[in-house]
Amino acid sequence: MALLARKRPSRIFLWLCILFTVIIMLFSLFLADRFSQFAASQLGSFHADKIKETVERSEFVLAKLKGYSMSMYDDQSLQNWFYSQSYEPLQDAETLRVLTKYLSNEPLIDSAYLFNMRKEQVMDSKIGLQSFHEFKDTKLLSRIQEEPPALMRFFHHTVGESSHPALILPSSPSQEPQYGYLVILLHKDMLEKVLMAGGEGEDNWLLMMDAEGTLILGEGDDELRQELAAARGSDDHGTFELGDGRHGIHVNYADLESQPWTIYSYTEMKQFYRQATSFKNVILGTSLILLAVLVVIAFWNSRQFMKPFRKLAGQLQRLLGCKELSDYSVIEQGGVPAA
Repeated sequence: MALLARKRPSRIFLWLCILFTVIIMLFSLFLADRFSQFAASQLGSFHADKIKETVERSEFVLAKLKGYSMSMYDDQSLQNWFYSQSYEPLQDAETLRVLTKYLSNEPLIDSAYLFNMRKEQVMDSKIGLQSFHEFKDTKLLSRIQEEPPALMRFFHHTVGESSHPALILPSSPSQEPQYGYLVILLHKDMLEKVLMAGGEGEDNWLLMMDAEGTLILGEGDDELRQELAAARGSDDHGTFELGDGRHGIHVNYADLESQPWTIYSYTEMKQFYRQATSFKNVILGTSLILLAVLVVIAFWNSRQFMKPFRKLAGQLQRLLGCKELSDYSVIEQGGVPAA
């Protein structure tokens, strides 16, 4: 207290302002930095949970579609057509009717083909009966003839300018020739809405790719897909970043168990840092307001604290005529000037 009293009020006020400024600014910067770190960790956890939900939903929907496709393939009307070796218009008409009925009950299936390998005919759900020579999807026909499916898995298939996740039944682990095949083509846009519902936003995107970087669902340019496929780790799920800090992207990924596909969720970090900077500015602005309030309080408190001493010193100086001494010196010496 004596040390403070020896100083002029203006100096006391100045030192208090400096002390308050240092303490408040250091605390504000620490708080803003901790918030940025916490927000970044929460961002990763949030998208990790989202991608986990997407994987679980994808597994459920794809398993349901597999089961529904097996029911279609095992239908007696379709089985009779697969094994038929003669031209039977009534059977063809009944087969098409049953096929379209199945498709009308499952909106995720865009179209389907039935292949009779002995008659070399295709039943197209949208066109009707065709011979192998008339069938325009030669890529799919070659796949069935040359590479019968060994596992019951969906695959990426392109028809003209459109692409579809597709499934061939039955699978043939022994590679034995089959008399008939069922191929279903899924509705890509509807499948995206079902599997990726709630996962995409203004700053976050979801996409599904195979191991070669081929896009199954979602959107993404070729360069980005190749970078994602190359940067991911060997684990079946994880996280990584592409690019540098504020201008990079934060990526979460997870593999499907039933399919050789991977779901990626990526977020542009520049938007995150923009929001973090905005919040940091709010913290600093609020701290400056608090600092101003404390300065006013300190100024008022210093005046109130020193006012009685200055008044007493002033009276002693006027009484004894020792104005050359400081206020504290006059009071300390009891009004007697130092020798």
